[in-house]
Amino acid sequence: MMLRTFLFFYDTNVAFISVSAELDMYINDTSRDIDSLHCFPLVKKVFVAKNTALPLSAPVERLFSIGGQILIPRRNGLFDEHFEELLMLCANRHLEENS
Repeated sequence: MMLRTFLFFYDTNVAFISVSAELDMYINDTSRDIDSLHCFPLVKKVFVAKNTALPLSAPVERLFSIGGQILIPRRNGLFDEHFEELLMLCANRHLEENS
């Protein structure tokens, strides 16, 4: 452990224990008010990073654009469920290409 501490200039176990301790204190906290996050800076940092809505309309506009390409006059008889499936398949095509 001494060699690891020397190479990284800090003790990773201490950092892990403080994160673990803060998470335990947050979970055991009885307050469910959003302001209680100020007492737990590490939990607050994760909360803000994961629960912040993106202020962009580009993803919605992209879905409407893809929907316009799917729902053409030749396909005006599509059922709602089939249209939604096609829309999701086309919108998420990039996920399959990266695999």
